[in-house]
Amino acid sequence: APIKTGAARIALGARAQGAEGIMIVPAGIHYEDKATLRSKVFVRIGNEIELDADIGKYVERGEPATAENRQAVVELTEDIERRLRATAPNFRDWDEERALTEAARVSLRTRLSKREDVAYGAEQRMAAMLARRPTPAKRKVESAVRTYDHDLEALGVNDRQFLFSLGSTRSFLWLLIRTAVLAVLLLPFFLIGVVINAIPMLLVWLVGRLRVAPAMMATLKPIAAVLFFLVTWGIWVWRGAEQGGAVGAAAILVLLPVYLFAVIAFIERGSLLIRALVRWRRARSASGLRDQIMDHRGAVVDAVIEAI
Repeated sequence: APIKTGAARIALGARAQGAEGIMIVPAGIHYEDKATLRSKVFVRIGNEIELDADIGKYVERGEPATAENRQAVVELTEDIERRLRATAPNFRDWDEERALTEAARVSLRTRLSKREDVAYGAEQRMAAMLARRPTPAKRKVESAVRTYDHDLEALGVNDRQFLFSLGSTRSFLWLLIRTAVLAVLLLPFFLIGVVINAIPMLLVWLVGRLRVAPAMMATLKPIAAVLFFLVTWGIWVWRGAEQGGAVGAAAILVLLPVYLFAVIAFIERGSLLIRALVRWRRARSASGLRDQIMDHRGAVVDAVIEAI
């Protein structure tokens, strides 16, 4: 968003009334996840403006150095904005932010040991550096990240788990076996969950097909899900009470979320397993698939180095 003129007007007005040594300090606040308690936060302090020393950059000779000087306010505001954008998160959109942050994390982790993790400040500095690169270089980084992320999603792991926990073909193969066993164990719960929740899931899916703005859909779909599932579950609890009284109703109430979780987990694990097996088949072996994914990871690092 564009920076407004308030800070510049306050600073110029205070100086005009005799305040000395005014400093304007840009501070960029980076949150790993603003919605999460105790999220990592990185505060990056930029180059300050010493208003007494720099006043000549904003006020032409003979013009008043006051908040009423519109041109001076605009010039100072533009300088504040330049310095603030150099310190704060400043990306094209959320997709670019996620891609460049992930690219920075992957590149920095390459040089770390298993026990270390990427310093959040270093990750954000590199992501900001990538955001200032020319568009073709950024697009190459984003493309490499998408390919690598697709690999990780198919395996159900993150970059750190892949790099340090799947260091051998044996551990890689064991991951696929565990995923398959979990899917088999969830199958009966999945089938019951589908029967119970088929109607509300269908209705929520239909709501998701409506042509509305993304911001509206982000509100509409959760409300619809809560409404449809609560009504459906209320009917099942009522049926349970008819058949088994209070005990039957309580049992149904406890089991309903379990069955819904089983549906979600089975679909997630099953789709990840299928995609991993498809990739494995194309690579002809587990070792070949792991090597292929390592190549995709290397492409992310190479794209970052080339961009910087």
